[in-house]
Amino acid sequence: MKGVFAKLLTNPMDLQRVAVHIEDTLWRSFAEDRAEPGGAGLPWPPTEREIERRVEIYTHWFAVFHGDMKYSLMKTLDLLPIALRRALRGQPIEPTTRPVWVAPAGPEYLTVEERERIRALREVKP
Repeated sequence: MKGVFAKLLTNPMDLQRVAVHIEDTLWRSFAEDRAEPGGAGLPWPPTEREIERRVEIYTHWFAVFHGDMKYSLMKTLDLLPIALRRALRGQPIEPTTRPVWVAPAGPEYLTVEERERIRALREVKP
C-alpha cells in the first residue's frame, strides 16, 4: 500500500492528507453499512480482514484515479468514498471523463479539521 502512495505523492502534506482521508472514509463506510437495513448485525468492531479489504479497494481506486487517469488529488479524494461504496455494493464504478470538476457539497466532503472547527463553533454559546 505504501508504495502506491509514495510513488504518486511526493509532498509529505499530501501523504498526511490521504492517510487521514483513508481512515475517515473507511470508518464512515462501516457506519453506513451498519445504518443500512440488516446492517446492525454486522460484526463490531470490524475484522482485520474486512479493514484490509476496504484499504485494498481504496488503494486500487486511488491508483486508477490519481495515477492512471491523472485526476487531481482533490478530485481523487472526492471520488474515493463513492467508489468504495459502489465496490462494496458490487456496483460498477464509472470514472468521469469530464475535464471540469466541481466537488459535491455537503458536510461529508469537509476535511476532518474543517468538521472539527465547525463542531467547536457550534459548541460555543453566545
